[in-house]
Amino acid sequence: SNVNMMIDSFNEVSKWVASEIVQGETEKKRCELIKYFLKVGKECQKVQNFNALMAIVAGMNGSAIHRLKKTWDLLNPKKKAVFEELK
Repeated sequence: SNVNMMIDSFNEVSKWVASEIVQGETEKKRCELIKYFLKVGKECQKVQNFNALMAIVAGMNGSAIHRLKKTWDLLNPKKKAVFEELK
């Protein structure tokens, strides 16, 4: 059904976001990827694509990304505030 397809799509996007960030070879590269996905999330919010926005946030809010303390420490406070706003 359409609902199942939407759920599958949501899960696919959130897993993709998390895997892209984790595959960054350095902390700096992972930080840049987080910034990129924050920018994409803000654009999704502007065009009112809340399904994609929540999929991105879910991917970034997963435990694999949450544990990257050194990467999150490289992110400036304004970008952290953007992430909190999107949640």
